Amino acid sequence: MLNRFTVLILSLGLVTLAALTIFNLNPLLFDEVLFPPNVELMERLGFGRKFLTLMKDQAPGPLYEFIHLPLKSITGLKPPGIRIVNLVLLLIIMFVLFKIFKKNFQYETEKAWIAALNIIAIPTIWQVTGLALTEIPAMVFAVISFYFLTLILSNDHRVKNINIIYSIIAGVSLSFAILGRSPYLLLVFPFLITLLYYKQDIRLYIPFIIFTMALTLPVFFIWGGLIPPLQVRQVSEGWIKPWHGILACSYAGIIGIIINPKWFTVSKKIAIIFVCMAAAFFLINFLWLGYEFAPMSVTIQKIIGYKTMIVYKRMISPILAAFGLYFVFCCFVKLKEKNLDKVYTLAVLSSLSILATAATVTHQFSSRYVVQAAPFLLFMFIDLNKDDKWRVPRLIVGMTIGFLSLNTYAKII
Repeated sequence: MLNRFTVLILSLGLVTLAALTIFNLNPLLFDEVLFPPNVELMERLGFGRKFLTLMKDQAPGPLYEFIHLPLKSITGLKPPGIRIVNLVLLLIIMFVLFKIFKKNFQYETEKAWIAALNIIAIPTIWQVTGLALTEIPAMVFAVISFYFLTLILSNDHRVKNINIIYSIIAGVSLSFAILGRSPYLLLVFPFLITLLYYKQDIRLYIPFIIFTMALTLPVFFIWGGLIPPLQVRQVSEGWIKPWHGILACSYAGIIGIIINPKWFTVSKKIAIIFVCMAAAFFLINFLWLGYEFAPMSVTIQKIIGYKTMIVYKRMISPILAAFGLYFVFCCFVKLKEKNLDKVYTLAVLSSLSILATAATVTHQFSSRYVVQAAPFLLFMFIDLNKDDKWRVPRLIVGMTIGFLSLNTYAKII
């Protein structure tokens, strides 16, 4: 009965997201306005060196153009059509998640669908799906790549023809993901580490890395880096900012609380350490660093008022810092507990790799960097085999935050 109620709630969330996307007739806004001109640029110049060097206002690679140019006659590169593309791609992501949960988690069909539907409870999914942004197209190919890597890990250790084919498909898929969002480049390492740790045949990695690099390195060579040359000056503000990496980990931990708070390792000793870390971060931040980051500040200020908002900004940053480090600690605890689970190991390493890339984006932090790890975080957190009477209320909270986040930009209501 609970399973059916969970399906109902998550399905209503999906329908709501779909309605907000389909019936959002507002003009392109926020970062949406940056990409259609490059689609038209590729239409005029074709895909080649000239196009790649003349791309403007776009740090991600040309995957967005690959997808939207063939659909231009349908979408017109205008709302709502251009936004509906991401909605369809999200459904594809959910189907691949379903396949992974059914095969690798051995969930029955109903449970596998529930697990896949849980992605709707990840708040930032609403924003990147409901708007015509670049994360969802890249995520599709990242999840497909992960799926074929799990098939390799699930087979025996020998180099069979089928494993080689899976490795090639995973590499090609990951290359498209990287051309959509460059943080996915770090996903070349988790598969290698997993193979080495579990002593599987390292030759399975060779087709994967060859086909990943063969399709991405030429683009990076033309650019002279990981982003288009015309974009370098706009996003370059130093090499690394650890604070953004810590924020990314804290946001991932918040997703964990929504999906499954029992995932976290809890004890009195850990609680004391957490409070001490938060206090230490508060002093360091107050005296020297001066970092401020207030999630959902526009919405929260409407609720608590401007004066209370000042206190919120001061207090939330050290708490997020301590929580981010706590999340990383729990990841390693779970890796030790699930030492025999190769897919779980791959998911944790993939999540941490993507979250770490947030530290390399020095000019700003956005929860959109975290959402790129959403499918892998879902594999880490989900556990439908344990009773959880508070699951549905948490999912509702997650979807509500997602709706408010999307509405902040789209102003649908």
